Amino acid sequence: MHLDARQAEEIFLTAAQSILAVVILANWSFGIWEGVLLLSLFVTQLLMPIPWIRIGFSILYLVITFGYLASKSYRTSLLDLLIRGWRS
Repeated sequence: MHLDARQAEEIFLTAAQSILAVVILANWSFGIWEGVLLLSLFVTQLLMPIPWIRIGFSILYLVITFGYLASKSYRTSLLDLLIRGWRS
């Protein structure tokens, strides 16, 4: 399927947001600060619909995701979620 530049940016942004959300929710808890983080990133990116900003936000989402994965508890929770999901 052929995608134009805007569609490719939007898919990259959505994938980056989704990966961050899965990592945050993998431990089955959602703190107020995590909610504030996701809400502020989401609202800010909506207010700036410029292509290079969308790509920048996508990269920021991935950097934050890797930051969460640097924590052993989040890595363990994610692996546990993937193993349980694979078995069911």
